[in-house]
Amino acid sequence: GGFEVIVPDWDIEIRGIENLPLLKLFAKNMVLKHRRSGKLTRTYSENLNSTSQSKRNLVESYNLSLTNQYQPLIGLTFSIFEKITAGFDYNTSTTTKFNSQISGSKQDNDRISGSLDYRLSGGFFLPNFWPFNGKYIVNDVSMNLNISQQKSVTYSFSKNEFVPGANNTSLNISPRITYSFSQNIDGGLFYKYSENRNQSSDEVTSHEFGININLKIQN
Repeated sequence: GGFEVIVPDWDIEIRGIENLPLLKLFAKNMVLKHRRSGKLTRTYSENLNSTSQSKRNLVESYNLSLTNQYQPLIGLTFSIFEKITAGFDYNTSTTTKFNSQISGSKQDNDRISGSLDYRLSGGFFLPNFWPFNGKYIVNDVSMNLNISQQKSVTYSFSKNEFVPGANNTSLNISPRITYSFSQNIDGGLFYKYSENRNQSSDEVTSHEFGININLKIQN
């Protein structure tokens, strides 16, 4: 049936979109992506429906599983004014399962994510006398923001149709700032907000905040 239709995989990447009118005023290195992959699995087994030697009939059972993934369905990355890099992805996948008992299930997953990165590189020289001796101080700052939202819906197969069941959604927001004090020392701040919802429980939110410092030790 239509469930077993074989569709080939493909991977499409388009570059040079930044040369279009208006976009070329601010965008650079723009890449548009689209990718599809799938997997069909069929398993069969044979079992005796009776222990009686006179009624030894083989009963064939099977399981079918089909997965379609678009990762991404739409993906876009580009640079803005050389210092800012941005990205957007929309991923979607569906896994459908059937068996010989005419039962089945389906799960749909959708995920939207975006990122924004800003980096400022520079530095300065200390005064050219002891104890500074004109040393150059690295002064790099990078800021990053990641946002993603995911939704998962599970269906059961009943009366020749899929009936919606469990529904789960999540949201994550994570900004981060990193500062280079020198070539050997850098540190930063980060914050993460998470939100999860489902049909069986109340909304759950969490907040994370942290400070990290990296020290490079050289012999």
